[in-house]
Amino acid sequence: MTQTGATTYSVRELARDSRGEVIVVAPNKLGVLNHVQLTVEAIQRDQFTVRGVVLNQTRAHSESVSEKTNLEDLRYLLSLPVTTCPHISDFESDLLEHAGTKISS
Repeated sequence: MTQTGATTYSVRELARDSRGEVIVVAPNKLGVLNHVQLTVEAIQRDQFTVRGVVLNQTRAHSESVSEKTNLEDLRYLLSLPVTTCPHISDFESDLLEHAGTKISS
């Protein structure tokens, strides 16, 4: 839920108002496979369209096995586009632009 002035606006309402098209964004860490699968199922059950999944790199260097394999595992498990957004420690507009290009293509 998010507060917009005097009213409360849910993520479900946001999806409905954006023609029901959703991009799932999740942190690339242990447990994300289950989290993303359940999220995608819930979105689809509400009859919204999942356009893809973006895994946010939460650290500069992937250290765990799950961080190194989540991208390929999700691509195998889902029939959706899955990409990553690089770790951005400081505001770097060129990295943000690159991530946006990957998502929109």
